[in-house]
Amino acid sequence: MCREEGHMKVERHQAEKLTLEILPAKPKGRNYQMTLNKPNEETDIASGTFLVNQIPTKILFDLGADQSFISYEFGRKLKLPRRLNSPMMVEVAGGRSVSVSNKLESVTINLNGNEFHKDLLPFALNVFDVILGMDWFGENLADI
Repeated sequence: MCREEGHMKVERHQAEKLTLEILPAKPKGRNYQMTLNKPNEETDIASGTFLVNQIPTKILFDLGADQSFISYEFGRKLKLPRRLNSPMMVEVAGGRSVSVSNKLESVTINLNGNEFHKDLLPFALNVFDVILGMDWFGENLADI
């Protein structure tokens, strides 16, 4: 697992799910910030500018992230978030945990004329507006 500063990783394993219910303080995911230079150096990530709800958006495609995220700032431009049934704990660089309790539902992502709809979790992102993780790749049978 990469723990280099600037990278994002969210992990949720079935075996840990039961433990997490008993021990709620243990984080369910990880998030590290990424710079624009890093995607070209990694083989399981890519980036580009595409339309999200008809707005040009910097998107990171990250096979290492289990979930998909949207920056707080960009999310406020789109619509009001909905509350999650149960909050998700995301671990950020430095070991600090952050609770994510909202999502933006059915955000439209246009990749070269192909439209996809995805629920995104609002999170503090510095460079990218959207990060599409394994949940999006799995739903759409996509790969980098």
